[in-house]
Amino acid sequence: MRISLPEPAEFATLFAAITSISPDPLITGICSDSRECRPGDLYLAIRGEQVDGHRFLPQISASHGAGALVDTLDDNNSLLSQYRVNDPVKTIGEIGRRWRQQFDFPVVAITGSNGKTTTKELLAHLLGGQFAVHRTRGNFNTSVGLPLTLLEMAGNHQLSILELGANHPGDIAYLTGLAHPTHGLITNIAPAHLEGFGTIEKVVQTKGELFAGLAEGTCFVNIDDPRIGNLPIPGRSLTYGFGSKGNFYARPEFDAEDQPILIINGRRVTLPTTNPVFARNLLAATAVAVTLGLEWNDLQERLTGFEPPSGRARVLQNGQVTIIDDSYNANLNSVRAGLEYLQTLPARRRILVFGDMFELGDAAEDLHRQVGEAAATAGIDALFTVGPLSRSTNRAAAAVDTNFHFDDKAELTSELNHFVQSGDALLVKGSRGMAMETIIENLDLN
Repeated sequence: MRISLPEPAEFATLFAAITSISPDPLITGICSDSRECRPGDLYLAIRGEQVDGHRFLPQISASHGAGALVDTLDDNNSLLSQYRVNDPVKTIGEIGRRWRQQFDFPVVAITGSNGKTTTKELLAHLLGGQFAVHRTRGNFNTSVGLPLTLLEMAGNHQLSILELGANHPGDIAYLTGLAHPTHGLITNIAPAHLEGFGTIEKVVQTKGELFAGLAEGTCFVNIDDPRIGNLPIPGRSLTYGFGSKGNFYARPEFDAEDQPILIINGRRVTLPTTNPVFARNLLAATAVAVTLGLEWNDLQERLTGFEPPSGRARVLQNGQVTIIDDSYNANLNSVRAGLEYLQTLPARRRILVFGDMFELGDAAEDLHRQVGEAAATAGIDALFTVGPLSRSTNRAAAAVDTNFHFDDKAELTSELNHFVQSGDALLVKGSRGMAMETIIENLDLN
């Protein structure tokens, strides 16, 4: 992760106020990865479970970094300015929190098990015509990434849209305390990152920390998700969902030309995709956007030209084969949603290419089994799985006529190249660590 500071002199003043250390030389950027260090950068030396960032101080010095935020001084590196604090992560968090306090424009925080990034990007796209929007870039949504995102706020911004990620209980409460949002949205709550949370109840509690931190703000409540609908809400709430209930309500339809449309509060919006997940994300983003000032008459125009982020249900064409690239991450709910989308595509055969889902703890085997059951129920024509965990998926999907399991992606890709034919449609899913996008990159289907 790396950012350029919009106002280095003001940052130096705040840095000195919090650490009691005046930085010298002037810091113009911040990085947490030594490979991304540029001249003038402050390096965050973070002790992780597997890697200690203090090991890379020589590289920072060689890259002409402006200094390093450390918890232990390296006496052998006298050429690099080192700023010792008790905890570099907590220190940069406090700096980010104090930086955010300078701004009084609306700050929207988005969390959830699925759809955070797409909803964030949709909201930024919808409001980008009337606001100078600051937003989370990439996956800068953690205890390190969020403070860096906050430090990119500048005086020319009029609105901030922040993504909050969580792997452990208490994560959202901490991030909410840094961001101090004025508006909050939880897209959904599903079994994900159970290795860190332990139980779905802990996931619910942690996601709910966003609403708990909005006693003076506005919560957007997805009433189609009972786990969200039952959360305590201390502040103002606006509801949205499919059906006839809620402050914002919608129903999907098709027009006379079989084009998907969404009727939101009686207003018709033509959709760029048949993906039902996109419709849900759009309803959530519309609820926030209209509340913040988007005119209903501008919704269709602003939606035009929106492209989903890479790896998040983006539709690609490889020759005469359609590929749903949903490879960025996976959990049971997102796989089910992907299969629902796959069903809507006209295709000769529908194929699921699935890799292991990580961070599921003791529930891993059962959740992978449920993916196999979902694939069989969806009536797909072929299933290609890869990874030790997805063996359970392969076995549970015995009803699928063509069902292959592989130990590595190269073997899978080779077989897939021989199997796929013109007119087929593929859904590619798997956890981030599986890097399933490499399968798409190595397909040669022309």
